[in-house]
Amino acid sequence: MTEMQESKTLERSRVLNERNVDVLLMSASRSPAYLQKSVEELEKAIPKARNLRLQELDHLVFENRSEGGRPEMVGFWVDEVPD
Repeated sequence: MTEMQESKTLERSRVLNERNVDVLLMSASRSPAYLQKSVEELEKAIPKARNLRLQELDHLVFENRSEGGRPEMVGFWVDEVPD
């Protein structure tokens, strides 16, 4: 990460923290490791972030149905997120 990218990331994190925003991140257990790691790092960097990892699914679940995704699975899990 360049110094400019790091600066922008820190600024965005500060803004989210000041606004006291809850952030729901979503990942899938069968996605490539680099994608899972990216979401884990975002969860650490964003105040009040939570990673909802969908089990037994891969990252394509988040695609539109026309692209082979399964949006109904995402909707099911989001409905299950406790307040």
